[in-house]
Amino acid sequence: MPHETLEERRGRVGRILAALRRAYPEAHCELDFKTPLELLVATILSAQCTDKRVNLVTASLFQSFPTAAAYAAAELPLLEEQIRSTGFFRNKARNIQGCCRQLVERHGGQVPQTMEELHSLPGVGRKTANVVLGNAFHRNEGVVVDTHVGRLALRLGLTREEHPEKVEQELMKLVPRVDWTLFSHWLIWHGRRRCGARKPDCTGCEIRSLSPTGATASPQSVFSLKSVVNPLLLPAVGSSPSSHPWFLLESGAGASAENMAWDEALLEGAHARGAPLLRFYGWKEAAATFGYFQRFEAIAGMTALRPLLRRPTGGGLVLHDADWTYSLAVPPGHPWHGLKAVESYEGMHEWVRLAFDRVGTRTELAATALPGRPGQCFAGAERFDVLQQGLKIAGAAQRRNRHGLLIQGSVRPGPGVEYSRETWQRAMQEVAASLWGVRWESFVPGAALRARVSELAGAKYGRTDYNAKR
Repeated sequence: MPHETLEERRGRVGRILAALRRAYPEAHCELDFKTPLELLVATILSAQCTDKRVNLVTASLFQSFPTAAAYAAAELPLLEEQIRSTGFFRNKARNIQGCCRQLVERHGGQVPQTMEELHSLPGVGRKTANVVLGNAFHRNEGVVVDTHVGRLALRLGLTREEHPEKVEQELMKLVPRVDWTLFSHWLIWHGRRRCGARKPDCTGCEIRSLSPTGATASPQSVFSLKSVVNPLLLPAVGSSPSSHPWFLLESGAGASAENMAWDEALLEGAHARGAPLLRFYGWKEAAATFGYFQRFEAIAGMTALRPLLRRPTGGGLVLHDADWTYSLAVPPGHPWHGLKAVESYEGMHEWVRLAFDRVGTRTELAATALPGRPGQCFAGAERFDVLQQGLKIAGAAQRRNRHGLLIQGSVRPGPGVEYSRETWQRAMQEVAASLWGVRWESFVPGAALRARVSELAGAKYGRTDYNAKR
């Protein structure tokens, strides 16, 4: 689509609004509520949680706590237990109670009707305030920018911004104020029903001709592990997966320096093994790692976790206090070793996504980068990171050299994941076996490899001067 002036873009937005109005005449807020207080509480609960789950929880929650005073006087553990299944329940419970205490103390127990007053309440950001003002009070003070709205605004060429508040400011210039609340509903409904993050239905899209991406999109433009990565997972072009099994190493919990040493040693030996090796491991103590090219001085103040180790791969700061970690070492000559970094990154995370799908957790790959704190892995997201309900749950870092390709990954399961890491690890193996015919073979480290790990741990990753080098 050629460059547009502001007026031309406004004209296109008008046509998008008309088309979405016809497509979704019943579009509305899908959180169940009867009062402004109920909508306020439901919106706080909806962070990193589906509307469907929130509605299940609030059906009984609203009966238990009919007023702001009831929330304010509640026993916090009781409130936490009632909202547990929405995820991040402790923070949400504190925010709800703190918010309601201020409602009682400053607003007579009633939800205020101005952006300034709502925004000053604990746990209430601009998005939550917009939801309440637009749907409970029918006041168009702004545009709700959630994951769907942000994604579609980019796809439709309405903004180049990624931070929600910047996206909102641009949309407010393009959309007539009278439609601000409905515009959010229309995009959310379209994003859920037609324009998904990974598999948009461009063929049936009601606004395809008005989108700079949809007009030329095709099913082949969506990444597919089965069609794209399948041949890449074979040990060599034209070889049989059954004749070259993949290796599996389940290391259990290890000391921090040894964990990094194992991954580097496995990369060094990738050529000799001749087949990819997948390793799962844990941590004997809480620790943090940072990318090889990051500066120690810039990272040290971001976390109190120690030890703080430099990884053999790139990426940002990762806290290893509750994550599931893995690594993949691929030999040179394997097709995946020749991929561009973005392709191997996407392929690894599509594999992770399929494993979560296999055990019943719906996830998706980030279509674009999501704003966060620079240098930190789980603050925001990069393109192709794994998201659960809009929250990043898996990231990775890579190193590619003459020895092979090393990918180090960290997984932090989101709300509702109650199964063990072993269940997910089995799913990773099952996905490779069922889709690509991979035959897993346990890897038994030899004495020479163990000696190399001890050498790297003692002389490199266990040394403060190495980790803190410039």
